[in-house]
Amino acid sequence: MNKLLKISVLLFLALVNPSFAQKKDYNEEFQLQNDNDILTFKRKVADRYYSFGVHLDYRKIIREESKLYLFTAKHKNNLKKVIVNWHAGIEGYTSDQTRDKQENGVFVAFDRPYAGWLFAENTITAASSQSIWYVKTTLGVLGPASGAEKLQDNFHVLINNPKLENWDNQIQNEVALNLEFGVNFAIIKWSHFDIHSQSSASLGTQATFFKQGLMGRLGKFNTIDNTVFYHTNLTYEDTPPQSEYFLEFGAHLVTWGYKATIQGRMFGENTNMNTDGLHRVNVDVSAALNYSRKKFTVFFRHHLITAETSRGRHFYYGSLGIIFKI
Repeated sequence: MNKLLKISVLLFLALVNPSFAQKKDYNEEFQLQNDNDILTFKRKVADRYYSFGVHLDYRKIIREESKLYLFTAKHKNNLKKVIVNWHAGIEGYTSDQTRDKQENGVFVAFDRPYAGWLFAENTITAASSQSIWYVKTTLGVLGPASGAEKLQDNFHVLINNPKLENWDNQIQNEVALNLEFGVNFAIIKWSHFDIHSQSSASLGTQATFFKQGLMGRLGKFNTIDNTVFYHTNLTYEDTPPQSEYFLEFGAHLVTWGYKATIQGRMFGENTNMNTDGLHRVNVDVSAALNYSRKKFTVFFRHHLITAETSRGRHFYYGSLGIIFKI
């Protein structure tokens, strides 16, 4: 928590520093995002399944004379932009405590394992006026080494809530590596409404899946190569992107091959595991409000996720974030 606070203060000081105010282009940005099941429209909220996430991103548009841009241009027609994103995140997953099983006061089973996930990602996005392609590499650690338990405990102390008791049963330490590819493009385009096809596939020891979805935008928004919707509104020009304010909504169908935060580590034995297994198919339904003006963006996103295990239930969480260009 202290480290996160220090990072936030440094980023704020960078924003108000006069040297940044003199900068005329809009080629870099930071994003801070908090995911939590308290950020939902549900009256009664308890830590359940995806309990929390804290995320920090740094993005930069690549100059056209760079080797990465020239290499990408050879493989993608009508290339407009190449953007590199560095991401750091920590996530915590818990069971539904009301459905945990105990015998004579002793914990014996849960409907989803406790899991912590600390990771870093690099994403390279290639944008044209017709489509968005990306490749993402993720490296992280599952288990107590992630620090997710300590982060949640400290937050519960801060808000005067009791600590969760069963983190001792969390998934064991394991290093995980993932590679993900994705492509997005608009299939319906009107002036104030459009619908996008979004496809992605991931292979690795943390998550293996294929995801297909449809997402729509309603409101005032820019083209896909210059919009906060795909984080492509960066430029080396001294003219800021036009303001955007829109509602985004849609759903993704996910077919799972493997999910370490439920099934445990891929290699070696798993202890403290007693779950009825992973649902091979589930759905993520989401809606979001986005507002972007010059160097500043704010958004709120709400998710409904259908059951991920045979004993589990659907769950909700919200994401609140800010983006600021430097």
